[in-house]
Amino acid sequence: MAKGKAVSLEKRHDVVHARRNLKLSPASIRDLYFIDRDGNHSIALCTVEKMCRLIDQPSPDDMNVDIFLEGPKTVRLGRPRMLVGQDVSFLRRLYNRVAPRGKMKDMHKLFTKSYYAVGSAIPSQSTVSRTIRKRTGLAKPITRKKLQRIHRDRDPHRVLTFVERAAPYDPEMWIDIDEMKQTPADFLQLFGYALEGEPATAQQIYIGTRAFSVIAAMGVHGFICWTIFEENLNHTHVEEFVRTKVQPLMNGQRGLIDNAGSHHADDVRAALDAAFNGQWLYASPYSPHLKPIERGFSLIKGYLRDHEDEAVLGPVLWINRAFERYAVGGERGDSCFGFWNTYRRLHRAFQDGRI
Repeated sequence: MAKGKAVSLEKRHDVVHARRNLKLSPASIRDLYFIDRDGNHSIALCTVEKMCRLIDQPSPDDMNVDIFLEGPKTVRLGRPRMLVGQDVSFLRRLYNRVAPRGKMKDMHKLFTKSYYAVGSAIPSQSTVSRTIRKRTGLAKPITRKKLQRIHRDRDPHRVLTFVERAAPYDPEMWIDIDEMKQTPADFLQLFGYALEGEPATAQQIYIGTRAFSVIAAMGVHGFICWTIFEENLNHTHVEEFVRTKVQPLMNGQRGLIDNAGSHHADDVRAALDAAFNGQWLYASPYSPHLKPIERGFSLIKGYLRDHEDEAVLGPVLWINRAFERYAVGGERGDSCFGFWNTYRRLHRAFQDGRI
């Protein structure tokens, strides 16, 4: 329908009859049904032509005619609409079950794949966006917000202490170790979706209906090793990874790890001491710019988003492919080289006597 020109249900039935049974042209239908008291057309010819095209579309079960008769709030007839009732309830349950990623296109794709049958008419991305921002059908709306526990919690004194300890060492010898997992403490994304008044959480690797956690180690020229889990991680996973995967590959390198609670466990500290001969550091808290692997993880997530349809069929295979692509000697391993520029600048400043 032309914007602002609602057509009554009676006239809609008349249009269907005129088009299907009387075989009238759009111009004739317009002259017959859309003339006002002054003899002027009350609707544009192009609008009638669109109505006729919708009626003419082959549809054995008359679905298109039913959509047409429902009125201008349906998807095909041009007026902005929102999801209501059951649709919104499902959207909120979906969020509660799997915290979505911070991009609307990802939220829209996950929602439509989970809720709508293949081949059925699905709401547009803008419709889902309007619903998330303006209507919930229940209580609090889902809103887009900055994730919690980021730079505002950083202690500048601890950052300075870390910089002074890290600056003397050649950045080529650093190995950064970290995990991707689903906890409120993760801050790899700047934005996420959450119920209003509740903290946002970032789902790091979500493929289809399955969530994955990964522990990985990355050097200047890419990832050197990784392990994939379909479960949340604790200190025993970290200890085993450092002992079995990292330690056999080390030859005088220095370790870098963040301040997650699991990394302070005695068994993890002992494994790090053995792997790096005691030469490792905790990065200052809430300082992702001092953790190059965080940017490496963003490459992994980007690759998986670009191959989401294939990854749904073989999640572990495609997660491995993503890491192999950005591994040492991999096709794009040197993409990680620039992530260590902060440490290169620190080292040059130390050599020049500025630190």
